[in-house]
Amino acid sequence: MAQKTYEEERKHLEQCVPKLFKGSGVPNKSYREIVIKFEGANLQNYANLAKALEIYCWPSNTKKTGSVTDPFVDGGPERGKVEGLWRFTSVDPTHSRTEGLFLTLREGYASAIQWDEARVPSRDILPQTDNVPIEAGVSNTEEDYIDIIFPNVDPEKSADMAEAFLALATVTAPTIWTHVYSGIYHILRSRVREEQDGSHSIVGVLARPRSFVKTYDNYNSHNAADVYYLHHVPKLIVQSILDNGAYKTDGASATLNYSTERGTYDIVIRTGVDDPITIINKKTQDGCLTEIYSDFYYGITKTALDAISIGNAPQGWIYDIVGISPAANGRFNVRVDRVEAQPKTAPEYTSNMTSSRVTLTQEKKNQELTQDVGVAEQGIIKKIRSIINRFCVYDSVEDSTTSTPWEVNFTIAGVDGNEIHTVKGNQREILYDPPASGSVHSLTGWSRNEDGTYNWHLVETVDQFASETTSYWFFKTTKDQVVILRKPINGKQYQAQIRVYLWKYESKYFKTEDAAYLWLRENDNLWASSGVNVRGKTRFTAHRIKLETDFGWQNDGGPFSGE
Repeated sequence: MAQKTYEEERKHLEQCVPKLFKGSGVPNKSYREIVIKFEGANLQNYANLAKALEIYCWPSNTKKTGSVTDPFVDGGPERGKVEGLWRFTSVDPTHSRTEGLFLTLREGYASAIQWDEARVPSRDILPQTDNVPIEAGVSNTEEDYIDIIFPNVDPEKSADMAEAFLALATVTAPTIWTHVYSGIYHILRSRVREEQDGSHSIVGVLARPRSFVKTYDNYNSHNAADVYYLHHVPKLIVQSILDNGAYKTDGASATLNYSTERGTYDIVIRTGVDDPITIINKKTQDGCLTEIYSDFYYGITKTALDAISIGNAPQGWIYDIVGISPAANGRFNVRVDRVEAQPKTAPEYTSNMTSSRVTLTQEKKNQELTQDVGVAEQGIIKKIRSIINRFCVYDSVEDSTTSTPWEVNFTIAGVDGNEIHTVKGNQREILYDPPASGSVHSLTGWSRNEDGTYNWHLVETVDQFASETTSYWFFKTTKDQVVILRKPINGKQYQAQIRVYLWKYESKYFKTEDAAYLWLRENDNLWASSGVNVRGKTRFTAHRIKLETDFGWQNDGGPFSGE
């Protein structure tokens, strides 16, 4: 559901006549205040009209803001203008015993904390679990959190105002706008927020955080303790609570958890007195090779801990203090193990290793009556290694290597075609698709592995036909194109000349002979010669040549003798 904008109410207020109902300075205050009554306002819709003024401050403002510049009253913009910046303070249905829609404005931005201008966008109230005080002399019947906003703050004064608000620490029975909130509230946090109209707001949290629960740990045991859960404790009083003699007793412990969202701590305090418990010679493990007997000491003092001696272990035994841990109230829990060797069968265990070509499974078996490697399977190699232990049975390690099929594909491009190579290994069979038209398959090699699988290499040869004509230039001369001029040089020597032609040669590959001749017949009059060569069953080469340029007679570069 879309949020209501109160645009219709704002337009209605634009049609009303604002009248200056009251205007004066406020004694002992640093601000001026005016009260404006909107004549003609539909009071049956008062709640929505008041909300529209809270959002827009003034009917002519089309965007959310907490202030108005140069509002006009009593006769319009020219005669009734109230110059300056005025901030929203409140909307009331009555003023001085007069009913109507009354808007209170104060001059300029707020430069100090004004509780009657504050707003409460949300409030959380929780029931109290127990009326036990967290600190002396303070007790609540409910847990209470108030989100508070001080709007229309001077941006140049906002930082100082936020610090001043936080420095209050507590506030008693604050009057926020027109409502009185009874009780003592802690100020948990304060921050500055910039609004869309350029003003600042001071945003804070007031709280009466008094959640208190007393529980217990290990009731009626050696490790019994009273546990106090103190939730949402204000930061300023945390240390005084921790130092309180009711909680800070011998052996007591306290832990904290800080909430940055609320600026409070959760405290857990444990107190109590332990009665030591001792359990001697308890069998705690019966294994295949060992048995363990344990002594347990719960809640003993540091002196009693120092007095514990594990003694000297006889042959076949190991004595070990396996654990010392703190208990409540500065006591300790201790465990002493005595381990005796036992000639029993150990449980089986396995380990695995996987590579790109094989998977190795290793299984260790202790004290087996027989050794059996099993039946051979394709793709699996089994090996067993055994020794006879002191009990005359087998301790074995069985390796099972399972080959993993693999494949490599690559293509080699040649002048006359492509070679597509498929190399496969560890295959359970030699299997491949028949060749396509225009392709030839060749099995260049295969082998059989120790585990009965196959390795093989398939080459597929595919004709590679050029998509475009291959062209190049070259010079061509013939014998009858050579003319000897009888030009005397030093008596009887003559200069040779050669006539030079520039020819263009084109060739192209085709799958059929008809296609090759069809290409040759293109622009027949331009080509001096052409032909088709058979290169294979489905492969033909066509070529054609034409004269491009006649360079005329050219000197061959050197004199010679002759007639």
